[in-house]
Amino acid sequence: MTPARVSVVVVAHNAMGTVGRVLDAIHAQRPARPREVIVVDDASSDGTAALAEDRGAHVLRSPVNRGQGACRNLGWRAARGDVVVFIDDDCVPQADWLERGSARFDAGDAEILAGHIDVEVRRASPAALLDLTHHFDQERYAEEGFAASGHLWVQRAVAENVGGFDERLTFDEDKDFVERAVAAGARLRYAPDAVVTHPSRTARQLVRRSFRIGRQRGLDAFRSRARAGSYLTAERVRARLERAGYRAGRARLLSIGAAKLVCIRAPIAMGALVGAVKPPRRATPDAEE
Repeated sequence: MTPARVSVVVVAHNAMGTVGRVLDAIHAQRPARPREVIVVDDASSDGTAALAEDRGAHVLRSPVNRGQGACRNLGWRAARGDVVVFIDDDCVPQADWLERGSARFDAGDAEILAGHIDVEVRRASPAALLDLTHHFDQERYAEEGFAASGHLWVQRAVAENVGGFDERLTFDEDKDFVERAVAAGARLRYAPDAVVTHPSRTARQLVRRSFRIGRQRGLDAFRSRARAGSYLTAERVRARLERAGYRAGRARLLSIGAAKLVCIRAPIAMGALVGAVKPPRRATPDAEE
């Protein structure tokens, strides 16, 4: 079987501090394998586009801030590979990442891969451990029939078949895309050995993200989530902590629960209330997990 040709698409917005490291890691893949690298610059106001060009990427520039879904569509439509890999502008792939993921397509094992995302915790604060335990869990996502586009492998034919990402969505556009593809017959698999590393987010970043989610989705979505109860079991939280090398003691679990209240639930509720009084004028792009 002829090895799949791979196009890597990175959507970047004001990412001078991170995208160079990402591109260097892509170019350093071993064993070397043919690929193209596309950076979609989402109206950055810094030197992201110039830096990406200096690193050898093909850069597509959006003159206005269009958001993740629209920029991913720009990327895969310009790609020449049989397989398109989406990674975030702060996700650093391991040295054998490209070979590991490509092998799954060479073997005909899948049409969509949910690549593994390690969360890099530099300081074990409650907010960082909240991010580690509650987000980027691609194994669980794949079991539920979707995947996060922070690290997502897709056959180009699949994207063409479903029309790409729904650009009207400001959140969960990746979830919607994968669910539509799976419903159309695409095989989704979790790839634990194709690994990228994503830095844990700060409390401030989580609060801002949660507030935007609440404002966009409104009170109905908040009430629906409240009625549904906890999304993650305590056992799952403990397992993710221990897998990352952290003891899942009672005090630590309580601190994560408090961080969840402060960084996720309260700002979502506040955002929903603000959105009900003053609906947002336009979609707010957000890099979803």
